[in-house]
Amino acid sequence: MPRKLTRNCWSNKALLSVWQPLERHGRRDTHQRLMRTIKEEEVDLSEYRNFEEAYEQIGQFLEEVYTEKRIHSSLGYLTSMEFENQWNEQQNREKKKQKLKQVVQYKNKKKT
Repeated sequence: MPRKLTRNCWSNKALLSVWQPLERHGRRDTHQRLMRTIKEEEVDLSEYRNFEEAYEQIGQFLEEVYTEKRIHSSLGYLTSMEFENQWNEQQNREKKKQKLKQVVQYKNKKKT
């Protein structure tokens, strides 16, 4: 029967790769919440045979559940994917507005 990885093994290896980049950007509150979510929604409900399996399953959880299915109150109750798509659409609209503004300014300069 698979044995659950110990908290030390989990904390010291698997989470370190997620934890460090967020730490460098001063987002302790955000990544502490992320770690709590991973532990509550994936680790506590799963059993792993070894570190590699844990690493793989947690990565799968992050990609398939956390970013695509799980809604986030801090993102207006959207999934991460929905929020990113909306943000990209907004950025594209802003770029189009800016480009149109430049074209209008150019045309106005030509007239004078």
